[in-house]
Amino acid sequence: MKEHTFENLIALCPTDHARATKGEIDRKAMRIYKRNLAVVNSRYGELERRLIDLFAANDEASAIQLDRNMGFEFMYLIEDGLLAQGLAPTGGGVRINGVEQGPWLYSLTEDGEDFVARWSAGELVED
Repeated sequence: MKEHTFENLIALCPTDHARATKGEIDRKAMRIYKRNLAVVNSRYGELERRLIDLFAANDEASAIQLDRNMGFEFMYLIEDGLLAQGLAPTGGGVRINGVEQGPWLYSLTEDGEDFVARWSAGELVED
């Protein structure tokens, strides 16, 4: 009999639940997926997770141009060395009351590219 304890549970969509029941998704892959979700959800905010998903869904993308103030929203990705920020090549920034405003480029670092590749492949990400 299967034990329905927290450690053995994971929320799945109906399609993946059926695949897991049929054995198309093995237990090791399920444990890695659950652990990855725990690592990412405990460390990164909603916008950071969405940015990881954006890069994961677009293999060619490794940078995005957004307002400089988004650095606060991506703070943990930056602190963890997965994302770097700098002036956007398009320029257009202005200084208001001593604070730079305008477009900045948020780029995956080498570690960030490795993290996104492992996330996309369903491999274990480090915490």
